[in-house]
Amino acid sequence: MMAKCAKTVVILADSSKLSRSGFNQVLLPEQLDMLITDTGISNDDMTHFRAQGIHVIAV
Repeated sequence: MMAKCAKTVVILADSSKLSRSGFNQVLLPEQLDMLITDTGISNDDMTHFRAQGIHVIAV
């Protein structure tokens, strides 16, 4: 519900969590605007998120 009300949805996640599967999905990729993660993000993950229109920042 919060994501539906927000102007911008930003996810802050450690890169080691990006390729893992969980028991539930919190948000669909089309609900995300930006991902902030560390520089350990793989090129495949970076490409995957950007292809879905998600702005990726690796710091």
